[in-house]
Formats: sequence, structure tokens, C-alpha cells
Amino acid sequence: MSEVVVQCHLLTKQLLDLLEGPYSDNERDRLMAEVDLLLQKRGVLLPKITPPFNDEEIQLGHEIKQWNRKIDVHLQKLMAMIKQDIQGVNMKKASMSKYTDPYGKLSMTDGMFYDKKN
Repeated sequence: MSEVVVQCHLLTKQLLDLLEGPYSDNERDRLMAEVDLLLQKRGVLLPKITPPFNDEEIQLGHEIKQWNRKIDVHLQKLMAMIKQDIQGVNMKKASMSKYTDPYGKLSMTDGMFYDKKN
């Protein structure tokens, strides 16, 4: 059995376990760093996987594909949470700027009155 396939299988399992495990919002930065590291390691191995494959390697490949689907779902959820956090921060910034400078974006017309009848 190819050592590269076994290593890729192991890294994929570690990635899935990491994403499925419980983590809090405070641990998200650490989680993202670990996910990035595992994805980089796996990205190096994937091009090295070449046919022909034996039956055991084919079975490991099927497991990797199933796990990849689950990993994709978890990564989509994580990305949605991050987007939501960014939107929340942007809303807080906007409300803070309105609070500190409530008249900052008002346009001034020099007190002139324009008659639209003429």
C-alpha cells in the first residue's frame, strides 16, 4: 500500500475530527490555524497520489471522498460564521461612528431656498 495514500487518509481524518469537534468562538482562531496547516500538508500529498491503486488504496480513497464532503460542509458553516462576525463588527463600527459624529454625513446647502415654480 502506498505511504502517500495512507498519510493523506490520516490527515483527512484529523481534519474531519478537528472540524467536528466542539470548539468555542474564542478558539476559532486556533482552529483556523490548525485547519490551514492540515490543508497545506494534505495539499502537498495530493499531487503525489498516482495510479495504479490496489483494493486497499481504493477503499481509502472512497473514505477520503466521503470525508471531503463532510469537511466541505463544516468549512462552509465556519465561513458563514466568520462572515456573520465581520458583518456584526462592521455594523458596530457604523453605529459607533454615528454616535461619535451624528452630523458628520449631513449635507449643508448654505441655507438657500430654491423655488421650483420658476
